[in-house]
Amino acid sequence: MQAAQAHAALGETDQARRLLGTAAESAAERIEPPPPVYWYSEPFFQLNIGIVQNKIGDYRDAADLLGDAPSRMPADQRDAEWLKEYKGAYARPRERA
Repeated sequence: MQAAQAHAALGETDQARRLLGTAAESAAERIEPPPPVYWYSEPFFQLNIGIVQNKIGDYRDAADLLGDAPSRMPADQRDAEWLKEYKGAYARPRERA
C-alpha cells in the first residue's frame, strides 16, 4: 500500500495500479490483526486504496471506496479522530466521478 502511494505521488500510475491490485488482494484476506494494529481491517485498507486511486485519477473507484468504507469500519472506530482524514478525502473524487 505504501509503495503504491509513493508511486502515485511520483506520477507513476501504471506501477501504482499494479501495486494496488496486490494490496486489494491482501486486504481481502480475513485475518485477525495483532492488538497493536487493531484497526487493520479490510475497510481500513480500502480507505487507503481509495486515497491512492484518487491520486492517480481513478475518481469513480476512489469515490466508491472512500464513500463506503467508513460505514463498514468496526462500530467502535467509526467516530475515531483519524477517520476524519479519510472522510474529508472523499469530496474530491465524489465531485470528479
